[in-house]
Amino acid sequence: MPRPTSIVFDDRNTIAQVAGLSTTLSETVAANVSTTAKTEWYIVSVIAHEDLWFLIGDDGDTLAPAADSGFPVFSQVQTLPFILKAGKVIKASGKMTLVFHDIEE
Repeated sequence: MPRPTSIVFDDRNTIAQVAGLSTTLSETVAANVSTTAKTEWYIVSVIAHEDLWFLIGDDGDTLAPAADSGFPVFSQVQTLPFILKAGKVIKASGKMTLVFHDIEE
């Protein structure tokens, strides 16, 4: 029997995908380095490797995340998932991993 394209219950009803993980798209960036802009919208979350502040802006913007500027995330904490629109980037004051919640093909 071929493998189903999604997980199913025993009664063959499909289990909806809540938040997958794309290891291909996910990326770790150093402090004060912008993530790579994508051409599509994605659901993402940020994992902080150290206490940091992050900002979201357009690709090419001059972003300067710092205390009281942006959103704070404490070390080893992952934000709740949020939508990152096409053409947007994230820049943080510390090292972070941007996690893409998508089905790895």
